[in-house]
Amino acid sequence: METTSLRIKEIMKKKKVTQRMLAANLGVTPSAIYQMLDNNNMSVGRLAQIADILDVNVRDLFDDSELYYVKCPYCLREHPVRIKIVVSDK
Repeated sequence: METTSLRIKEIMKKKKVTQRMLAANLGVTPSAIYQMLDNNNMSVGRLAQIADILDVNVRDLFDDSELYYVKCPYCLREHPVRIKIVVSDK
């Protein structure tokens, strides 16, 4: 099963924020940041902190067209489904 790909590195590059800068703002080591970004493994709270530091909305950290897997209730196998996330400001 694939993990959700995050756009954190892309946004950091655009905003000229280094991993060391992000680590300093989060109070963690640069190697911890490297592991988090490399594994896409972080809590919702950590994502909110990163979004605040990068001055973006949390939803901007996610790729808007993702491949997810859904388990079929009939055959019990997982099937890939591409989902586009659309957020309305209403």
